[in-house]
Amino acid sequence: MARAAVLLLAMFAGGVCAQAPAKVWTFSSPPDLAGWTVSGDVSVDLTQGRTEKTGALKIGPAGRAVFTLGDSDGSGTVEMWVYDDCAAPDNPKAYRQGPRWGIMQKDGKMCLIGILYAPYLGGNEGYTSTITDGSKWYDQIVWLGINRAPASWRRWTFAFDREKGLQVQVNGAAVSRIDPTTVGMKGFSSIVILGDSGESPCQTLFVDDVSATALGPVISVPKPKPVAPRVEGPSPWGPSGQKVTLYTKDRPPATPKLEDLPLKASISQYGITWTFDRPVRAGQFVNGDWYVVGPVTVVAIDPKPLYGNEIPETELDRMDLERPVSQRVRNGFMLNPPAQPKVAYDSGIRNWWEPSLIQKLPVAMKPGDALVSTISMPKGLVLQAQLRNKEERGEGDASPVRTAAILTCVEKPLPPDAFRPSFCDRSHRINLSRNLRRDLLPKVAAPAGMPPVDLYVRFTMRPWVNTGFFGFETPVENMPYYGLEYGRVVGNAALILCTDIKPEEKEPLLVNLVQIGIDYGSVIRAGHTGWPAWGGHGSGRKLPVVFAGILLGMTSWHT
Repeated sequence: MARAAVLLLAMFAGGVCAQAPAKVWTFSSPPDLAGWTVSGDVSVDLTQGRTEKTGALKIGPAGRAVFTLGDSDGSGTVEMWVYDDCAAPDNPKAYRQGPRWGIMQKDGKMCLIGILYAPYLGGNEGYTSTITDGSKWYDQIVWLGINRAPASWRRWTFAFDREKGLQVQVNGAAVSRIDPTTVGMKGFSSIVILGDSGESPCQTLFVDDVSATALGPVISVPKPKPVAPRVEGPSPWGPSGQKVTLYTKDRPPATPKLEDLPLKASISQYGITWTFDRPVRAGQFVNGDWYVVGPVTVVAIDPKPLYGNEIPETELDRMDLERPVSQRVRNGFMLNPPAQPKVAYDSGIRNWWEPSLIQKLPVAMKPGDALVSTISMPKGLVLQAQLRNKEERGEGDASPVRTAAILTCVEKPLPPDAFRPSFCDRSHRINLSRNLRRDLLPKVAAPAGMPPVDLYVRFTMRPWVNTGFFGFETPVENMPYYGLEYGRVVGNAALILCTDIKPEEKEPLLVNLVQIGIDYGSVIRAGHTGWPAWGGHGSGRKLPVVFAGILLGMTSWHT
């Protein structure tokens, strides 16, 4: 054992460049602690090994075990099996350091994986990494998104490459949230294992089959990735400018002939432009969304969809970095999105990202199709969300989608008062604004403090593209993010429509709220599981569906 320790010291201190054989500590007997510097409750436990024939290193409360590999920092690999029984304190939201394990520089700087408790961490649920000198445990931490449960042995690997820096793995899978460019370590010279720092109840950690392989001195440390400048964007919530004509059964509009529709080589809406292989006949729904008489082929979209290495490095967020390069997308689009929480607009989308749905140009559209195109949030842009705080790509749970617009393909020209069929409705049921039962709306005197009508027109005028949950894929400039704001927007909009303001002033908001109801109602009828209550999430979708059902006489939508 002593000879092996001397060999490891020589490999780190002497600059051995070729990979040397790994030294393994199996902790099968007390002498296996030779060379380790220990304090507190540290011992070899012959009853707790990873296999029946070996023991394990026991690290009790306030225990500390350090093995010094050399006199200077170097590259190499440390691997250890750690048993976590998932024990947790009675109050996991109180600040406390649970067991931790990892590597240490000669100056005392450490990279540790482990269990940290804090009001904003789920230490009882998952693991955190921390870069620390041992005095400040919460200054440079990363929540790893790796569950502690079930209680089990896990293999943790700390591989410090001579040129690429530190890579961490668990059970052979890369821990992608640890960025080697931000770790700030120049190598390592020690293995360190720390016990629970709290008071009863405390967790005891077991470690087995620790190995160390030296590769030699570090040649270069990866530089931090370039960072996009942080820019405060203009508020999207100004006057809408939306114009909607009030149509009734007494004054129905004429349906245009095909030759009456303009020929369009391209169509633009909300900053998105679709270009066709030839000029096509195009018209607009009552809310201003565009349709084309098909079949048509979209050959270009602006902003251009980007894939893989086309996305600048400064634009990658932490979700992008967790995905293969081939699955990274910006400004994505979906032809006929499924009525499921699965989308492919942007690879920064959490939970609902489905790479099998990634599509590329050209897009052949036939009658009954709907093309949802998006603009991605650039890294560093900060936008004010609807009735809420600010949103920034890659920060917290923010959506990476900035804007969405829908292009619909129809068989023949439609009357000007036609509502757009839902983007998930392949039957393309057409509803007409002339059939709205406006007489059912109360006409209460508008109070002096009523919110500005035009603001709510702006809140509701763009398509609410939302088949996921938690707001992870909702376009920031189109719609609310959190259930609280959904409820406020649709609730206030419905109340405004029940006042005595002029019908012409109501009409844009009325059309928009009904269109939102048509979209959500049709998504549900296409098989979506819905938006159940989940804390503050899930609210606000039912009211517009029922509202649209009542005013359009669709009994099954409101009974």
